[in-house]
Amino acid sequence: MELKSIDKVLVIDDRIEEALPIMKALSSKGVYSLFWDTQSSTKPETPLSGIRLVILDMRVTSSNDSHIINQTLFTLLNHAISQDNGPYILCVWSKHTSEYYASFCKTIRTVRVPQPYLITSLEKKNFIRIEEDIYKDTQEQLASALSNLDSSIADEVLDIFENIPVGFEDREFDVENLLKKLDEELIKMNSLSTLLLWENTVSKAANLLVNNMARLSSIDMDWDNNIKNIIFRLALANGGKSLENNVVTNEYIMNAFSSLSQMLPDELLTQISQLKFEEDRFQLASNSSVTHLEKGLTYSIYKTSKGFKVNNCDGKEILTFKKIGEAKVVKSADRDIITKLYEKYQYTLGFANTKLLCQKSLASHPDKPGRLYVCQDKIIKDDITKHAFKNIFEEANSIELVYLDISSACDYAQNKLVRKRIVYGVKVPLRQYLMSECKTSDSLYTTPELLVGEENCRFVFSFHHISNIPTEYLNKSNLEVLEFREMFVNEIKHHLSSFISRIGIIKLD
Repeated sequence: MELKSIDKVLVIDDRIEEALPIMKALSSKGVYSLFWDTQSSTKPETPLSGIRLVILDMRVTSSNDSHIINQTLFTLLNHAISQDNGPYILCVWSKHTSEYYASFCKTIRTVRVPQPYLITSLEKKNFIRIEEDIYKDTQEQLASALSNLDSSIADEVLDIFENIPVGFEDREFDVENLLKKLDEELIKMNSLSTLLLWENTVSKAANLLVNNMARLSSIDMDWDNNIKNIIFRLALANGGKSLENNVVTNEYIMNAFSSLSQMLPDELLTQISQLKFEEDRFQLASNSSVTHLEKGLTYSIYKTSKGFKVNNCDGKEILTFKKIGEAKVVKSADRDIITKLYEKYQYTLGFANTKLLCQKSLASHPDKPGRLYVCQDKIIKDDITKHAFKNIFEEANSIELVYLDISSACDYAQNKLVRKRIVYGVKVPLRQYLMSECKTSDSLYTTPELLVGEENCRFVFSFHHISNIPTEYLNKSNLEVLEFREMFVNEIKHHLSSFISRIGIIKLD
């Protein structure tokens, strides 16, 4: 692992003289780091996001009570890191790690605190080298002098001695040893290492794009005006004529950013092509299984051409089924485990599909095709439901009527759209969808599992129900649900085009 792949580091230590060596070492590797001395007057105004490595001093309180030590550290983490921070590595940094480390690791999983994805420990004595031998000799002499005293008293005196600050100018931080330690831990969790490497690669790609854009004009008095002109043209390239008579700054910037986002993949692919991987470090998954921990035992589920397969903690297959309702198990406890496994698999699938095929739709974004709305029309809803499914739903209220804007993107860009072209469909909760049998027909298009809010569902569009509405038609009864990406809309329009243009043959027999 390259230390540079860790984008942002936070060091929390009550002694700046003990934090400076590691911060200097990180700087020498080109890694940015932040420092907090644990004081309330200097804590972040708001908890930080995007932190990927936290080096936390365990002994920031004089108490020897592990409960008090833990609560102090949890408070520091909550003040320093946002609950939405995402994955980070926590390195516990102390002279006395072994004494309280096990208790800390066990307790942190039970409290509300930004959860680290990987916890490791650093003994300060293993990473900070003191050049002068005086400190070590003094420590040995003191230990010898205290040898005849009660062991608890001797330990307390040595503890006080070890915490006496030594001039940091005499200290050297062993960054290579730290790198080796992190490397050993990340090999055990190379999925985290992969994500952090990708995040850093994207950052490099964005940096390269900004550099290339900035070089489009010479650095002189005209630079600012020339770059403004480029940003203006980028906005027009994405928003088209709809922006010509609209001077809203927010819309210009959003459209310009959209154009820059479309340029980013090229720079990103350039960065990715330059990456070098050590193949023996990466343990690839043998199948797309999702695991679930239940009472200390790990179960897994994955999908094959024959249906879902569930394996027990020993890796042995215990059940195969096509639909969760058909899964026959002997014990009710096993059914609970299988249900949790299945729901976890579907949630993961729905989340990934939504990220790939959909995007967040903001009110500030310009109108464009792909937006999906919930609407009210019982006749159309019932007609589509009867047309799409072989059996009638028991809970008809769980189905919602939707329509998808499939208008031409160029009509939006040229500001020539008079009426929106839409195709109707139904939004069906995944549980309900699986209990019913959807018909196979060229006139139907069924999306994969998509996550709407916290609910997995599928959308079934009927090509028999195509219509158009005025561009300004939008009221409280038509609430936006999702926005499909352009490639997804084109996929649906391709199926629609094939259905409409199918050829019928007239002949005499």
